[in-house]
Amino acid sequence: MHLPPFVEDTVQRAMVFSGKDVKETAFGLSTSLRSVFLRLLCREPASRYPTAAALELELRGQLVRLGPYSAAYAVKEVETALFEGGEAMEELNLLEDEGGIVPAFPLLSQDAIRTEPHPLRSADETTTEPGPGALRLTRH
Repeated sequence: MHLPPFVEDTVQRAMVFSGKDVKETAFGLSTSLRSVFLRLLCREPASRYPTAAALELELRGQLVRLGPYSAAYAVKEVETALFEGGEAMEELNLLEDEGGIVPAFPLLSQDAIRTEPHPLRSADETTTEPGPGALRLTRH
């Protein structure tokens, strides 16, 4: 069986990951979620979760330990994300409108959109519709 190059590359990279690489990847996770992540990526199959049901049981147990997710907590998370996102945007020193992202084509009102044909701007512009002066190839 021949695999596409990107699959072979991915498999080769996975084969050379060390425990240190995996731990660095899991750095930002909570301690409990990090333990699940590290167990999922253990090299030894016997050290991993034996079934998807066992993994589900572990994750559900962690959700119970976290307690209910309240509306107040959700608001706090959104406020934190907005604050951190605002700081990141300031670090990028972008324009204030849309974070420095300017649309390529400004939005037009429906009244500003032309629906009638318009003349060519130059002799080099090519139309896609046959009309007066359009060249047509014919077989003789």
